Amino acid sequence: MENTNRQLRFFGNITAGATHEINNVLSVIKENAGLIEDLFMMAEKQGMIIPFEEKIKKSISSIKETVKKGAQVTSDLNSFAHIPDHDTKTVKVSEAVKMISRLNNRKASRLGIKIEVADKPESMESVLSPVLFHKIIQIVIGILMDSAENGSVIRISSGINDSGSSRKLKINFVFEDPGTSLKDRLVSHPSYQDVAEAAEQMAAEVSVSEEGIVLCFEHIQ
Repeated sequence: MENTNRQLRFFGNITAGATHEINNVLSVIKENAGLIEDLFMMAEKQGMIIPFEEKIKKSISSIKETVKKGAQVTSDLNSFAHIPDHDTKTVKVSEAVKMISRLNNRKASRLGIKIEVADKPESMESVLSPVLFHKIIQIVIGILMDSAENGSVIRISSGINDSGSSRKLKINFVFEDPGTSLKDRLVSHPSYQDVAEAAEQMAAEVSVSEEGIVLCFEHIQ
């Protein structure tokens, strides 16, 4: 696993550098959109009439909103690129799940699926293999999207199960309206074996039901 992480760091370093450059481009676009907006405000104060003012303002607003979305994608991609930096580290569970979910939003939108992640305190952390943890989250989300129907909602929630003798990190991936024979579709998915193998490497447990998939990890805080 350590050797694999060293190889992945090569791709991570290149990707991280590229995301910084893209972010610089977005920053310039944002600054110039803001400057144009300021010039409009100055012109209005001076009573100037500007042709197509409303259309131009609408375009500026669209540019700023698109830049905001782009900045979130580059931020997530930069975080993703740094995942292999450590063989094990303290992972902020909610942040990690939200990041992977956001990076899947485009595919989900294309399939007519919505992914919702329940808010949890960012202080919920576990010492894990970042690569394996993010990998298993990604594979599970991928399986669920492949098994979902148009209009489906995938809800992801996480928490700590404290039985007294042990504490486990539990992550639920469930459908709002699972439909029929979901369990069979999930288990028969070609990538389900990848989930089982990743879970075994992390000493985690995987359970599948007619509602979705549940992952349980030994919790180390």
